[in-house]
Amino acid sequence: MKRPSSFALALFQLFVAALCFGGLGCEKKPSDPAPSPSNSAKPLASAPSADSMLTLDVVFSSEKKDWAAEAIKDFNASQTKTADGKVIQVKATYGGSVEPIDQIIAGTIKPHVFSPASSLVLPLLNDQWTGAKGATAKPIVGSSEPLVLSPVVIAMWKPMAESLGYPAKKVGWKELVELAKSPEGWKAKGHPEFGDFKFGHTHPGYSNSGLIAVLAENYAAVDKQRDLDVTDVNAQKTLDFVRAIEGAVVHYGRSTGFFYDDLTAHGPGYLSAAVLYENVVIGSTIHPPATPLPFPLVALYPREGTMWADHPYAILDAPWVGPAEKDAALKLKAYLLSRKVQERALSEYGFRPALTDVPLGAPVDVAHGADPKEPQTLLATPSLRTLRAVLDQWKNTKRGVDLVVVVDRSGSMMGDRIAGAKQGLLSFVETLHPSDKVQLMTFNNVIDPPSPEGAPGSIIPGINSMFADGGTALYDAVLKGRDLADTEAKSDKNHIHAVVVLTDGEDRDSKITYDDLLSKLAPPEKGGAVRIFTIGYGDEANANILGAIAKKSGGAYYHGDPKSIKSVYDEIASFF
Repeated sequence: MKRPSSFALALFQLFVAALCFGGLGCEKKPSDPAPSPSNSAKPLASAPSADSMLTLDVVFSSEKKDWAAEAIKDFNASQTKTADGKVIQVKATYGGSVEPIDQIIAGTIKPHVFSPASSLVLPLLNDQWTGAKGATAKPIVGSSEPLVLSPVVIAMWKPMAESLGYPAKKVGWKELVELAKSPEGWKAKGHPEFGDFKFGHTHPGYSNSGLIAVLAENYAAVDKQRDLDVTDVNAQKTLDFVRAIEGAVVHYGRSTGFFYDDLTAHGPGYLSAAVLYENVVIGSTIHPPATPLPFPLVALYPREGTMWADHPYAILDAPWVGPAEKDAALKLKAYLLSRKVQERALSEYGFRPALTDVPLGAPVDVAHGADPKEPQTLLATPSLRTLRAVLDQWKNTKRGVDLVVVVDRSGSMMGDRIAGAKQGLLSFVETLHPSDKVQLMTFNNVIDPPSPEGAPGSIIPGINSMFADGGTALYDAVLKGRDLADTEAKSDKNHIHAVVVLTDGEDRDSKITYDDLLSKLAPPEKGGAVRIFTIGYGDEANANILGAIAKKSGGAYYHGDPKSIKSVYDEIASFF
C-alpha cells in the first residue's frame, strides 16, 4: 500500500505511535474481510428473528454521524453474520465525545463499541472505569484504531482571516488573544464593520473539540508543543492568556455541529470564528446550507499547533461484551475501513481517510477552505493529571454567565410536572460556577416579583417554594425575563447573558401578542445581547412558538417531561 505523501499524515502516524507507547495500544487491522459491495447493496430478504440476530450497540461522536449512519445502514442491509451464524444488526447512538463516559461508568448505557472524536478521551474513560471498579480492574479500553481523520481547526470567515494575514501568514492563538483583548475589536485590523471579535468552542466537559481547544490555549500560552505539566497550567501567564481567549466566547455548547449551525444561520455578526473540525469547514462547500453564506469559511491551523480528531474505534473490554459481540465489532470495523467506505468519507464528507492506500485529494484542498499540507505542528497528549488540571483551570477562567430562569407555575403544572421542574432546576443550579449570577422569576397569569440577582444557590429557596396555580402569561414573562437580562448585559459585558424559560402550555393571559414579542427580540447578529433557551414541558407546549423565540434570540429549543427534564437542563448547562 502506498501511503499519502502528506507531511501531516506522517506526523499523525507518529502521534498514534506515541499514544500506543503511552499505554493506549494499537491493534492490527482484523483479517476478517469486509462485506462485499454486492451483498451490502441487497435489501433484506426478511427481518431476522430475535434468536438469529445479534444487536451490536455502538456509541459514536456526532461529528461523523452522517458518514457513519450511511455506512451502518448499508452494513445492516448486508446481513453479515457472526462466526456462530447470527445476523449482525448495528444500533448506533451519536452524541458528544466526553459525556458518554459517566453513562458507561454508571451502567446507564452499555455499548460494545465506543468511538469518540479523539483518542484523547480514552484515557479519561479508563481512569474513571478503574477508579470506579477498583485499582485491580482492567482498563475498559485496551486498544483502538482510527476510522477517519480530521484536524481540529479554527473556522473563520475568509475576509476576517485575510485581515490577519491568511493565507500567506500562519495565524495562531496569539493573534486571537490580541483581538480578544483589543477594545477596538476588528477595527484594529482595519475592519470596523466586523465589530467585536466573537469566538466559540464547545464545553470541554462534554465535547472533544472544546477539550482540545482549551488544551491548545494552554500549550500556546507557554510556547510548548509537548511536556505540558501542571506547573505550566497554573502559571499566571497561562491563566491570563486563557482568560483573554475565553472572554471572547459568546457561549459554549455540547455539539461542534451546533456552532457550525450558528455560524451558517447567523453569519459573521454572531461569530467571528469557532473551533471546529476541518471536515466541517469542507462540508460548508460540499453541502452548502440552504441560505447562502455571506463569505466562505476557511480552516486556520494554529501556528502553535493542534491535534487530530482520529475517531478511534474502541471495542470495550467490559462484562457485557462477549466473544460474539467482539466478533461482530471486528466485522463492522472491517467494513468501515473498507476502501469504498473510506473513499466516501473523503469525497462526500471531507474526512481524511484512515485507510492509507486511499490517496488524499479533493475536497481536502484550498478550494474547499482546507490545506492538505497542514497541520505541520502537532501537540502531544499530556499526562492524565495535566489534562485534569486543564479542565479544572477552565472552570475558573471561562466566561461567567448571568442567567434569568423563568418558570411557568400555572395550574396545569400541578403534580409530577412541578415536582420534576423543581428537581431539574436544583440539579441545574449545581452545574453553575459559584461566581455566576442568577435570578428566578415565576409566572402564571401574572408575573411574580423576580428574586434579587445572586449566586446560583440564592434561588434554591424560591425553587422549593414554587406551587402551581392560575393561568399562563407566557409572552409577558419571556419579555420581562429578557428585559431583566438585557439590563445586566448593558452593565456587564464580561459575562454571557441568557434567559432559560420552562412552560407546559400556550399563552392565554399576556398583554402582548406573539408577534409583538418576536418584534422586540433582537438576533445576535443585530446586536442582541441576550440568548433565550426555551423548554417545552409536556405535550401541550407549542414547539413551533417556543422554537421561534429561541431561534430569533440565538438560543435553542428543547422538549422535556418530568422524566427527562434533568437531562434537558444538563444540555442547557453545557452552554455556560
